[in-house]
Amino acid sequence: MSFSIFTWIIAICWVSLFAKAASWMRRKMAFLHYFSLFPFLLLLSLCMVRIFLFAEFPFTITIESRHILSSICRFLCTPFLSLGRLRLSLPALLALLWLCQTVHLLLWHGRKYYYFRRSMQLLPEQESIRQSDSFQKAFPHGRLQKARIIAHPSIQSPAVAGLCRPMILLPDLDFTEDELLGILLHEGAHYRFGHCIIKCIAEITCASFWWNPFFRELASEIEHALEMQADKAVCRQLTPAQQKKYLEGILKVVSHMGNTRPAPGSPCCLVAERNEDKLQQRFLMILEKQYNKKKKWDAVAIPSILALFLFSYAFVLQPFGEPTIADYGENPEPFPPGYYLVEQEEGYDFYDEKDRLIDRMPTINNFMEMLPVQPKWARAGSQENTDKLADTDEFQRNTDKLADTDEFQENTDKLADMDEFQGNTDKLADTDEFQRNTDKLADTDEFQGKEAIQEDTAKHENTAKQEDTEEPDNTRVHGNRTGYKYRFFTGRFCRRLWSYTYQKWEDSSWQPFGIDSAP
Repeated sequence: MSFSIFTWIIAICWVSLFAKAASWMRRKMAFLHYFSLFPFLLLLSLCMVRIFLFAEFPFTITIESRHILSSICRFLCTPFLSLGRLRLSLPALLALLWLCQTVHLLLWHGRKYYYFRRSMQLLPEQESIRQSDSFQKAFPHGRLQKARIIAHPSIQSPAVAGLCRPMILLPDLDFTEDELLGILLHEGAHYRFGHCIIKCIAEITCASFWWNPFFRELASEIEHALEMQADKAVCRQLTPAQQKKYLEGILKVVSHMGNTRPAPGSPCCLVAERNEDKLQQRFLMILEKQYNKKKKWDAVAIPSILALFLFSYAFVLQPFGEPTIADYGENPEPFPPGYYLVEQEEGYDFYDEKDRLIDRMPTINNFMEMLPVQPKWARAGSQENTDKLADTDEFQRNTDKLADTDEFQENTDKLADMDEFQGNTDKLADTDEFQRNTDKLADTDEFQGKEAIQEDTAKHENTAKQEDTEEPDNTRVHGNRTGYKYRFFTGRFCRRLWSYTYQKWEDSSWQPFGIDSAP
């Protein structure tokens, strides 16, 4: 699992698409007739997960753009202002402006919440509401039973604020017992389900992505979904007659609000805004008893949403670019004679003058094109060269022609049938003199040297074969794909790590590289 700027961009695109799909699902009452509220909440939850989990998994397919996206990335990342070691590019400037505005918005929200909490602490508590039957039925036990209860004309909508020290806020309106019971159950559901935390995360995300209108729409849909989930919890505890009284209490709050929004710092309100479509939908869901009906189509909607979420990780688009001649520096020295490239099915193998494998490269650029390129079968001493020669038509014709001659057949049969040949061979192997000469020859220094040479040759062939089959370990398909580049610099063989994805050097300078320690 890896993270990069490109997986982050793909995540933003997918979340924008999910937010638009969630908004469309919410506006369609036909969807809520056949499906419950859970698929809608699941889609919104996966949107938040997708924002923060912008990872690239092992099953993710990397689509590399070698022309359009690569050129755009190189153009954007080219610094247009250099002040010593500080180099400023367009993405860096945009990131700086984005960070400044995000910090400004977060500080503004934090300041508003601080002053809101401070002003609420100055208002007196309403102990009469705590002693009412509606309060005792709504909060028979738990932390909310000891919460501060504040009723004041400046409060626009009933709300619950705070986590460790919660406060229940009520406008100074004349609610009946059933209306107050529904309102308190609504705010209790917000607190019990942790909606304050969810709403806070949504607001922080909206402030962080202030430049994306889809994220503002996503925060609004999350707010509406939390209100609907609280309505569902209220309907399960009230009778149909009490549900109608609960709706009448909502109408009183809407009339009291006017055109103003609730004060900041109360993240979970009974009525967050006077949106007629959203209010009408909340009323229809309660009056048509949609929360009490079992939805059989959830078994289709939930797997489909999960499959779409996993599909969003299926691919990532990122650039792929080789270094140019200018990236290598001034006056690049040519490679000495003997270095060459061997063309493979995927990329090239880089060999020195002693036929030792230095590295494998996915592609070569203009600088590496100075080296001679050989086909895979043309490498000196390779078995494939011999096999290719054996497969030629001329070799087959000459072999068949020699095997078909009468002289070749007669000499072969005659030699195999000679009793003298077989007898002499067996007789020679059984003689004591042959055994003594064999043992004497095995003890000579010349034989030992030849045997050692044969062992070294076999060991070298096995090592070369192993080098040909091993995969290089200096590149990664996922995330930031890197690879070494080589050159002669001031008479020394050097290498430097290059990022194909971000098209820049990962190493600060060229490092001397010993051929004997090549991978």
